[in-house]
Amino acid sequence: MVEKDRTKEGRTDLLGNEFVDPDKKDLQDKFEKTGFKIRFKMEKSSLGVDGRSGELTYDFHKGIVNTHEEVYQLGVNLGIIQKPNNVTHSFKGQDFRGKEAMLIAIRDTPELYKAILNEVKILDG
Repeated sequence: MVEKDRTKEGRTDLLGNEFVDPDKKDLQDKFEKTGFKIRFKMEKSSLGVDGRSGELTYDFHKGIVNTHEEVYQLGVNLGIIQKPNNVTHSFKGQDFRGKEAMLIAIRDTPELYKAILNEVKILDG
């Protein structure tokens, strides 16, 4: 199953930034859209868990973007990224203050991105 996410969350990144170009407007004075999120669900699989769902962000000019967001969500949802309180995110002894700091660290640090993704793969066995 693959479908466009038509919710408000489907029009923004995890930090709330809309997928629009603030320098371009249409005839109705609305900003031009630059992308959207796509939801998908694996109905049957010989390689992994049936029923696993995911989401990706598609930019009209760049293709698939914001993969650090998916790595973050997988890390949190699978317990790889710990949240010992309402503010702190932790991964293997590294603490990050808030969701934004964790997202930026994953985006800007390829080693952290790969380490979290490797932990996800280990869980799949």
